[in-house]
Amino acid sequence: MNLEFDVVEKLEPMATKFMGDHSVPCLSVAFGSGKGRFAHAFGFANVETKKTATADSRFRIASISKPITSAAIFKLIEK
Repeated sequence: MNLEFDVVEKLEPMATKFMGDHSVPCLSVAFGSGKGRFAHAFGFANVETKKTATADSRFRIASISKPITSAAIFKLIEK
């Protein structure tokens, strides 16, 4: 049994629906725990050239890191 294939098979319909619903050209998913790591991308890194996205593709995150950083800081303050 190939765990990565199983995960991709389960994530693909959700990723495809999300990308279609929100006009998103690509989506990258990564998670891990301990020594295990999973990373996969769906869609196109470059829509014009139809270059397929990979787990190593670089994406511009714009200002999305600000609320993530803020949440992490507030979690630390609570502790």
